[in-house]
Amino acid sequence: LIGNYNPLIDADTNRDLFDYNTNDEENLLDGGAGDDSIAFDYGDTVTGGEGADSLTGYLEPDPNMEMTTVTDFNPDEDSLTIWVDKSAEDITLEVVNGDTHIVNGDTVIGVIQGQTDLTVGYLLDAVNGNTALVDANGDPIDAANVDIVIGNYPNV
Repeated sequence: LIGNYNPLIDADTNRDLFDYNTNDEENLLDGGAGDDSIAFDYGDTVTGGEGADSLTGYLEPDPNMEMTTVTDFNPDEDSLTIWVDKSAEDITLEVVNGDTHIVNGDTVIGVIQGQTDLTVGYLLDAVNGNTALVDANGDPIDAANVDIVIGNYPNV
């Protein structure tokens, strides 16, 4: 399912690869049963359903944008990668009332419902092909121990 691609933004004058992967529509993306691949952006509600789902989100660090909601992420079988524009501040996870909030500065840009003990790995240099992950302190972390990958999407 693709809830984030906007072909109109791919004009010769626009070279912002983050904006290339976002649109201004709020989508309800429901994969249902089976192993799904779902791409989403800000304002979308994502439900993978049963199965091992691969979720990839492009979240806008702008506090004026709607937050995204992931309703049934299961870290034991699903994967979740969040890309944010390079203008984002430090992206952190905060647990609030049984949900995990993805926070940019003081703004909640996404919510993962029903999950409270998630481990995040930050991808700091994807532009140059470096796929090494670090924890919140900048120390290397094994990808096998990570529930969510968060990276800065490059602009060119």
